[in-house]
Amino acid sequence: MGNRSALVDPLGAETRYEYDERGHLTAITDPLGNVTRFVCNPAGRPVSITRPTGEEYRFEHDAFGRVARAIDPLGAVTRFSWTLEGKPMRRVDPQGGVQAWTWDGEGNCLTHVNENGDVTRFEYIFDQLSARADPDGARHAFIHDTELRLTKVVGPRELTWTYELDAAGRVLAEEDFDGRCVSYAYDAAGGLVERTNAAGQTVTYTRDALGLTTEKIADGATTRFEHGATGRLLRAVEEGAEVSFTYDAVGRLLSEVCDGRAVSHAYDAAGRQVSRVTPSGLASAQSYDAAGRRTALQVAGHTLSFAYDPAGRELGQHIDTGVVIAQQWDLAGHLTEKSVTSHGQPLTGLRYSYRPDHFVAAQTDLFDGTTHFDLDQVGRVTTARRDNWSETYRYDPLGNQTDAQWGPPDRNAPDATGERHYTGTRVTRAGNIRYTYDAAGRVVLRQKIRLARKPDTWRYHWDAEDRLRSVITPDGTRWTYTYDALGRRTAKQRWDEAETSSSRRCSPGPGQPSSSRPPPPRTAPRQRSPVGTTTARTPSPRPRPPPRPKPHSRRSTDASTASSPTSSAHRPNSSTSTATSPGGDAPRSGASRATNPEGTPGPRYASPASTRTPKPAGTTTSTATTTRSPRDTPAPTRSASTRHRTTTRTSVTPSPGPTSSASPPARRAPSTTPCSP
Repeated sequence: MGNRSALVDPLGAETRYEYDERGHLTAITDPLGNVTRFVCNPAGRPVSITRPTGEEYRFEHDAFGRVARAIDPLGAVTRFSWTLEGKPMRRVDPQGGVQAWTWDGEGNCLTHVNENGDVTRFEYIFDQLSARADPDGARHAFIHDTELRLTKVVGPRELTWTYELDAAGRVLAEEDFDGRCVSYAYDAAGGLVERTNAAGQTVTYTRDALGLTTEKIADGATTRFEHGATGRLLRAVEEGAEVSFTYDAVGRLLSEVCDGRAVSHAYDAAGRQVSRVTPSGLASAQSYDAAGRRTALQVAGHTLSFAYDPAGRELGQHIDTGVVIAQQWDLAGHLTEKSVTSHGQPLTGLRYSYRPDHFVAAQTDLFDGTTHFDLDQVGRVTTARRDNWSETYRYDPLGNQTDAQWGPPDRNAPDATGERHYTGTRVTRAGNIRYTYDAAGRVVLRQKIRLARKPDTWRYHWDAEDRLRSVITPDGTRWTYTYDALGRRTAKQRWDEAETSSSRRCSPGPGQPSSSRPPPPRTAPRQRSPVGTTTARTPSPRPRPPPRPKPHSRRSTDASTASSPTSSAHRPNSSTSTATSPGGDAPRSGASRATNPEGTPGPRYASPASTRTPKPAGTTTSTATTTRSPRDTPAPTRSASTRHRTTTRTSVTPSPGPTSSASPPARRAPSTTPCSP
């Protein structure tokens, strides 16, 4: 068979491929005529890739064809060394940071040393991962059955997470570190038909002959789904709320109608969204360069333009009102400086410096001075300090925050300072803040202890799908929340003595930016999995049973938050610090290394959201380029805003439209790769 010369999609958009006399790829022309060019060595390995906009990436290979050096358009060089078996042995980033790996004779990773010199160790029995020791000394053991399936994880303090499997290897039940048990039932085809949480709440699913979910029953409420011939979700109805979707021939979402309010979308031949119209008639248009980067966004008569460096990193945004956002990057891809000016006058500015392992070590504010961060071996903030204040934090082997102090005394949220108390992994007290949980581990009561009067008390109610349904605040105000058939919050109501209320309507859209803030999380609070990684039961487009449990590396997080009525009253060890006010303020979310139960002055060290850090091991794509995964490192914050009794009506954009059908939520089991170079 010959090489592919063209690919034409159902709408007629054509992508063309060109080759040299040896059959090596030399060019790809997209449907808009933009050409990406390749130069290969005699062995067919790419030595040069040139984007349509002219930026060139170069690669050098060793005698075995493995990438030895990768050079980006700015001249930054990443170097790689390999074992005889082709396993990565060493990676040196453009700023000299070194990662190293060792392997046994069976190809199992034994150690990984990061750029800071911290070592993670792995142990195996018959090539199955049996234990992992993190740089901070935390150790997890993994126990498998005779079929080599993970059945138990033993963490620090001898806490255990167990899985019960059927003969086909499907998870029938799992019991977490706190003894909470979730059970699952399946049909003859292996599809999930029932899920019961530790509180006894059951969600049942009905499927058609293709395995697509047609009906879901939770807390007595029935949701029905309709699909097209290709399996795409066309319609979902729950308690009178209806959402419908239309698609083009290649499956792109053209419109979404939510309770009669429609959002429509248009795309160019390359599949990029070029326009969007909201229910109010507001239209936005987007433009792109030949490399597919967005260069302009026009909305409401204004234009926001974007600029990039040769490596594709965003250098700035310019609003036609005179506001300019500028960014600078180092050779390793770290955001080092960000500033905002208006007509040439500085409004704000931040500078960042980093540890060798890519964690933020200091942040300098244009007006407030420099904040320094001390971190432990796994990147958790232990001290944050500035000229007139400091914060200190301590952690246990599980990564739970055990103590937090900050000063001076007039700083925000003083009630949350002090020692943290836990039952298992659930924080029950943080300073003067107390928490009570239901059988499923969800916060149902939060109390702020007062010396001279009764405690301030918040009460939370959850449904079978872990969605927050109502909150009663200390002043007796009751907030209720409703969701659409896909689990997105569509409205909230506030009930007080005068029976006033406020609500938010869901304006459908495919996840595009909205002028208003998004609704609170629609899924259960995140929870630490057997190996410490945070997981959440998140509905996905197609129903799936819970994956088989597999261990993977721990991400250090700690106590959860429940600081306001619409907070996703977290289980402990949540990696997401969310705090939404009853007035509808957006949740804060980010992989905060250590957030406290108050949800505010946790040691969330500063870093731009776009900061990029490499994977544990330098990976290369088929074109020999090094890929990096983002590390979300939000700036330290003090207290969540609480704007009570707002009565504004706001249109918000929900999460991206579905690709096929609503899925029953299932806990994500951990993955098995101990280190993935």
